[in-house]
This record gives sequence, C-alpha cells and structure tokens, in this order.
Amino acid sequence: LKSEGRENPMALKLGWLLLAVLPALVAFLAAHLSRWRNASKFASIPPVQFKVNGTAVNAFEKCQWRDPEKVLFIRVPKTGTTALSNAMSLAASGRYRMVPLPEYPLGIGAVMGLDRSRSPKQFLSLITKALTRKAPPGLRFVSDIAAFLGFRDFTYLNKDVLEGHVFLHSGADKPRYGFQKWELQTPKFVANIALARDPVQRLMSGYEYTRSKPMKASEREAFLERYGDKTIGECVLDPNCARVNELGRLCSLHTLYFCGHHRNCTMQPQRELEETDVPVATDAAVERAVKAIRLNGRDTLLTVIPLDKLLNASVADPRQTAELVDGYEMLEMLLPTFFQGLREEGLKIESAKQDAYDPMKARRSGQGARPLPDDPEQRAALLRICRQDIKVFHVIKEVYAEKAGQCSRQKGVLQKATGVVG
Repeated sequence: LKSEGRENPMALKLGWLLLAVLPALVAFLAAHLSRWRNASKFASIPPVQFKVNGTAVNAFEKCQWRDPEKVLFIRVPKTGTTALSNAMSLAASGRYRMVPLPEYPLGIGAVMGLDRSRSPKQFLSLITKALTRKAPPGLRFVSDIAAFLGFRDFTYLNKDVLEGHVFLHSGADKPRYGFQKWELQTPKFVANIALARDPVQRLMSGYEYTRSKPMKASEREAFLERYGDKTIGECVLDPNCARVNELGRLCSLHTLYFCGHHRNCTMQPQRELEETDVPVATDAAVERAVKAIRLNGRDTLLTVIPLDKLLNASVADPRQTAELVDGYEMLEMLLPTFFQGLREEGLKIESAKQDAYDPMKARRSGQGARPLPDDPEQRAALLRICRQDIKVFHVIKEVYAEKAGQCSRQKGVLQKATGVVG
C-alpha cells in the first residue's frame, strides 16, 4: 500500500473498511443461505408463551407450537413406544441427541426386569442431571452463534430427546422416598410426550411378552416355577398368581406414570384389602394423573397419544385431507423444531413391520388387538383389575380427541402462516 515509497491513505482506508465489512457480509450470507437451505425443516414463527395474561394455559393451547430445549419421551411399557422411538432416532440427525435414560425400578417391575441396583432416590438424581444438562460452554457458544446465524444443523448441541421407562418428572409439593421438592423440578422448557394403550390389551401384551422372551431351558424352568404357566385369564382369577405376576401394578402403570412422584402416587396397601383382592393404584393416584393429563400447565407440559391414533397409515398425507391429524402429525405441529418430518420416518418403520424384530433390532410383541378370554368371569376380572387405568385412559382419549380437533382446524392456518407446517 505504498506509492513512490509513501503509504496511500485511500487504499489503507479501503483495506480497513473491507476488513470491517467482511465479517458482517459473511454472517449475512451464511444466515440467509442457511435459512433457505433449511426452509423445509423448520417453522419460522415464534412459540407461544406458557401463560396468557398471567394465567397458565393448556400446554399446547389451540395447537400452538413450542421450541423447548428438551423433550422427555415417557415410555409406558407395552404401549408401542418402540416404533415412535425408532422414528425419532431416524429423524434426529442435525437436530437433537437421543439420550436413553436408566430404567426406573418402579416403572418396570420384577417380572419385566426390575433393576434393584439403584434406589428410587438414586435414580431420580440421574434423571434430574439429564434433564438439566447443558452443553459445555464452548459448544453452547457455538450452538448459540450457529442458531443466530441460521445454521440450525448445529442446534442439536444443546437439544436432547430423553427417553426411558420413567414417570412424569414434575415438581411435587409432597414428594415421597425422601425426595426434596427441588430434586423433582424440571427446567422451564421441557416438553413431555407419551403413548397410551387400552389397559386390558396392554396387560395382555405385557403378560405374553415376558413369557415369549428368548430363554435358556434352565431359565425358562426357573421362570415358570416362580411365575407359573397359566393363561392371563386363568391368572387374573387366581389372587396368588395375580400378585406374584404383579397384574394389579402392571395394569396401573398409566396411572402411576402420569401421577409422578407425589406421595399419593401409590398402590393400595394389601393390609387394607380382602385376602382375595389384588392391589391396584389408589384413587388419589388416579386423581393426580387425570389432573396432569387435563391441565398440562406450566409444570407438566405433557401430551399423551393413544396408540391406535399414532399413525393413520391409510392416509398418505393427512395435510391434504379433512381427516383428523394422527399422532405423528400432531407431534410435527406441536414440536416442529424437533419433529418436522417425523411422520415420514414413522411410515418407514410401519412398512417394515414384517418380522419379530424391527429395523432398529428391537424385539416386537405380536401385532394387533388380542382376543379377550371366552370365559365371562375372566373378562370381568380383567376389567376389574384394570379399572383405575381404564379411568385414566378414557381421559387420555378425550383430551387427545379435543387436541386433534384443534390441530386439524389449525392445519390451514399454519400452512398459510409458514408455508411449512400443517
């Protein structure tokens, strides 16, 4: 930058101007090119707030979407969660991490593989750490800058989908097992999702599943000696068989999972029952579970999808029809920054349901509804032992139907607003 041995002031100023403008130009191009590149994946309107005029609203009021930092996938056993988990894994690339959680002992039970190595309190500390995890400061800085510039492919550095057999993890004013209230608090932006299934069908599926597991001859002999080889209809009429196989608890899992860790979320004490009765979830547990499902306020941001509504495979693209949205599309609409395109992955999983193992190498239960026993007494006993979960399941179906109607009415509105969702 010299002319005849002297510096050129004009060239020097231009050089400094270019150095000053170049970063802004790069940022501008990066942001706009990245948004264009990701336009088909991400919605562009901001999420609604948890409160309206200071009043807590339904978690996804009028099917408004959220952009939480984390999603907790509550996997109630034998509700078909493997298919949804696999679809989430296929859709995760560049958006979020899939984080498996340790199995909660009270959520599995002895027959299905109870882990007695950790106490409930030890387990809850692990869950709290996972829910409150933050990326290291350096990675979080990169994630925040990338998001600011529009590079959404980097946002996964601070976004997680946590999954496992865990109870609804929300603040409880009277926690049990010696938990302190602060140990059950969740971060402000955690969305909880779950599947639910007809309780009697879920119980029958779980009973058959434990007996169809691959075992060595000696293991099967020991299993049958402990748990018996009766059919589910025969077992439910035998109080001893029902108690040993935990039928009352297994058919109270919807209630227990959505009730959470409050001290009222318990089973009936056997000492208060007749000798022939089998303990099930208490009325207080049902009340809290129903409240969590209905209210879905700030502390329990929750949506529960009945299994038979997860995927309407007969409709190639429900966005182009007047049909109610199915569960996959609802998740796309409620949590688009996580799950846009999830339904397409769900269709892939569904189309691969041909053998005993799914595309992610997880063992399947038999598909479809199981026939109820022919004996009227056995059918009545199944309904009686599942009576608490049946109450909760009816509320789940009612709330889901209302939300599906809201989302269906919003399809056209959201499509017009974003050109992407709905």
